[in-house]
Amino acid sequence: MSVNNFFVLVKFVETNEVEVVSASWLRHNKTKSVWPNYKNSNRQVKAVSMHETPARCWSLHEIKLLGNGRQFESYHEALSKLPKVLDNSDAEVNSDADRRGRKRKNQDSSDSSDDDVNNSDSFGMPPPSLITNSTKGSAGFRKKIKRE
Repeated sequence: MSVNNFFVLVKFVETNEVEVVSASWLRHNKTKSVWPNYKNSNRQVKAVSMHETPARCWSLHEIKLLGNGRQFESYHEALSKLPKVLDNSDAEVNSDADRRGRKRKNQDSSDSSDDDVNNSDSFGMPPPSLITNSTKGSAGFRKKIKRE
């Protein structure tokens, strides 16, 4: 399996949010990642899980790799580690002891197309905050981590 078919856990530095991203989206020596500007959160999840090829209009963000940069073979395996990341800002995800998943809340069930791309400036715009401080969410369980 090539590196492009793996998933990693990252923290978006600008927004302090964690997310599963395709390893193929990492840039600049794994210090930045592109993120789809789709308005529909289900479309964002699909883009991640399908390793969608980034469009020119996708935004580029500074990130920090979590879990020592561990790569996961499936989106669901990476997603299952997010609760541990949310519980521990240090994010040690190499242990298989914590495999509890979270149920996804479906915010928008309508299908979306490339028309959902936000064509605003593709650099410097933080990823949209789609999840509040609740424990459930839709776009890969993105959640803000408390700053220490």
